[in-house]
Amino acid sequence: MRRKLFPIPFVLWAIVTVAWFIGLNGVAFVVPNTGKRADIDFNRKYDHTAVALTPSVVLLDDGSVETVKPAWIPWCWLCGANLNDEPLMPDATHRSGAWIYRAPKADPNFTGWTNLRGINAALTYALNLDTGERLTVEKGSSLDVKAARLAEKALVLDDAHLLDRSKFEPASMLAEGCAIVQTAFFIFLAVWSLVFGVLALKR
Repeated sequence: MRRKLFPIPFVLWAIVTVAWFIGLNGVAFVVPNTGKRADIDFNRKYDHTAVALTPSVVLLDDGSVETVKPAWIPWCWLCGANLNDEPLMPDATHRSGAWIYRAPKADPNFTGWTNLRGINAALTYALNLDTGERLTVEKGSSLDVKAARLAEKALVLDDAHLLDRSKFEPASMLAEGCAIVQTAFFIFLAVWSLVFGVLALKR
């Protein structure tokens, strides 16, 4: 009887993993003879698609430009290869040569902000993908000052320079829901195997 029970969690893991790869939002299992449901939600609404501007810099689907680092093993080969690392610039809208940039906007309300990297990103208006140079402004700068900073690099805000995501390759981003589910399975399967191993040795 024990031998028949041992593979069950591994079969469930395989089903859940396949469901993830074919694009389902989650899976539900019904416990026989009880009617109880066990639901696993992949929380895909929190996932971001991205394109790779460089091997270490991506453009997320919300326009944010961020650096990435390799996701941890073994999650990377299941749930995505890149993990968000540092924000560089929000709302990227235009491109000129190696420069990615955005239209001037009023500063966000920085009251209570303590994340200096986030503040620096919010004050960045252009990024050079080749050199890593960032074009920044001071807090409280007017829209005219911000536009003048872009003009210093001859960065024009017109339709001809609109950022086209299709020019870049998709980037594999770590999906949080997948990582959480896989972590839970890895822990459970390890404990499950250990318990069965101990019981087998006692026989």
